[in-house]
Amino acid sequence: MIRSLLAVIATAMVVLLCPNALLAQSDIVIDIYESGTAKIKIGVPPFMKDPASQYIAEPGIGEEIAQVIRDDLDFSGLFRVHEWVPPAGESGHDPTAFPPLKDWIPLGVQSVVQGSYRRAGDKLSFECTLLDVESESRIVGRSYRGSPRDVRMVAHTFADEIVYRYTGRRGVARTALAYVKAKGDAREIHIMDYDGRNSYQLTYDGSIAISPAWSPDGSKIAFTSYKEHNPDIYIVSLLEKSYTRVSGYIGLNTTPAFSPDGTTLALTLSKDGNPELYLLRIKDGSLTRLTRNSRIDTSPAWSPNGRELAFVSDRSGQPQIYIIDREAIDLRRLTYSGYNNTSPAWSPEGDKIAYVSMVAGRGEIFTISPTGANAVRLTFNGGNEDPSWSPDGRYLAYTSRVGHDKDIYLMRADGSGKKRITFGGGDSMSPAWSP
Repeated sequence: MIRSLLAVIATAMVVLLCPNALLAQSDIVIDIYESGTAKIKIGVPPFMKDPASQYIAEPGIGEEIAQVIRDDLDFSGLFRVHEWVPPAGESGHDPTAFPPLKDWIPLGVQSVVQGSYRRAGDKLSFECTLLDVESESRIVGRSYRGSPRDVRMVAHTFADEIVYRYTGRRGVARTALAYVKAKGDAREIHIMDYDGRNSYQLTYDGSIAISPAWSPDGSKIAFTSYKEHNPDIYIVSLLEKSYTRVSGYIGLNTTPAFSPDGTTLALTLSKDGNPELYLLRIKDGSLTRLTRNSRIDTSPAWSPNGRELAFVSDRSGQPQIYIIDREAIDLRRLTYSGYNNTSPAWSPEGDKIAYVSMVAGRGEIFTISPTGANAVRLTFNGGNEDPSWSPDGRYLAYTSRVGHDKDIYLMRADGSGKKRITFGGGDSMSPAWSP
């Protein structure tokens, strides 16, 4: 379900009217935003079964974990990944052992991942090491233990460790996306790994659920559901498995957004007439009204410091992005170029706001400075919606329509590296990136 102004309001009216319907000193730190930064060449050969293991491990594990690490590192945009392994017998190489690090030098590879796994009962143990090729020294090593179903998470965890060693910031491989998936006439909230794997259904209302939003600690998701024949806002606790309605006023209760401290929801309510922005204190349900005008205000997005919110309003005649402080004293218009500008999403660094603007009648994703300067177009194929920032601000998730279905894609913050992550038919949309 599109989180933009017009789609949210249109859906609301249809349903209301039709209720059944740590860095070491030797580590290298990279500024990934510096233009022209050269990619690090890294080798990731298949993990090997530990020869000391007394059990036969499941086939394919060694290649699977290596491939997940390759994919994570490749998507980061920091690395040029190699999976080359010398043929058996080359340079006297033992095919049951890792090739000597010097064998990677002709390829220009700077660091290599070496990993092994072994079976112990119903558990798997993994040894993961990142080595510098030139000095033949260890950069970082980690041990992990889990079940066979944890292979991907082990890979994601070590990939994030590699990114941290080179940048000083964790990667996003262990994050998740909440999103909306069509189920016949229903729309349900689902959660999946950041790369589109391990998806599972969160809501089973048999109704329309839209606008998922994560709490800052990642333990809760707020969303709008029509399961009681009115667009009400609920919060699901992922730890306690509780399901609580927090806003059920007559009319619209939509586009929830957690404040950075997790105490407050910004939301759209129409209880006093037309849709306006409010702040709802989660602890006691008290409300503070932010906007007062005769037009529609919706889709609030918090600044990282919690002092301001970007939102959509058609008070100028067409939907545009505005910014208001949480005391409702300072209000300013952000976007002036383009028309039907919707779905603002404030970057974690606070330096950009992503949004959707109509170009030749189709949605494209842009970013703009909170000052209104430096508008940059990121997509060029049309049918793009719902931008959501990764917690490190390096990437965006978004919805794109290609053919008949909507699917979720990822891209880097400069618009490069676009990657589709949902498949299989039916609409997948409105991604919300976890902390």
